[in-house]
Amino acid sequence: MEEMIRLAAIINAPVKYLPVVGDDILDGTFIEIEGRFAITYRLVTKERGQIIDFDIAPTLDELMYYVFNKVTCQMAGYWEVNNRREEEDSRRQLFAKQLELLGVLSGSYRNKREKEIEQFLRIAPYKDK
Repeated sequence: MEEMIRLAAIINAPVKYLPVVGDDILDGTFIEIEGRFAITYRLVTKERGQIIDFDIAPTLDELMYYVFNKVTCQMAGYWEVNNRREEEDSRRQLFAKQLELLGVLSGSYRNKREKEIEQFLRIAPYKDK
């Protein structure tokens, strides 16, 4: 999928973080494309053959948001572990790095994720040490 490869190159996303396209796999994340005229995309994550997460996207742009929400979260998690500040909630740096990466790709991706994070933090606020 050319758009996914193009966006991954912009943020130097490791290929191992990208989903497989079109293959139903037992473990990992893959993209299903359904329909001939009205295309629908599904981003599916499986663990031991069981679906543990999926997103349905009616457009390629929405699919890319779902893909890079996951990819940038993995990248940010790796970055946070290597730049951890012991006195603060690790999610502070993780979310900041993820938003930075998404912002490089698209302002709308960043804004959408920022709203999701804000909602999440209302339920589970930061707990600094």
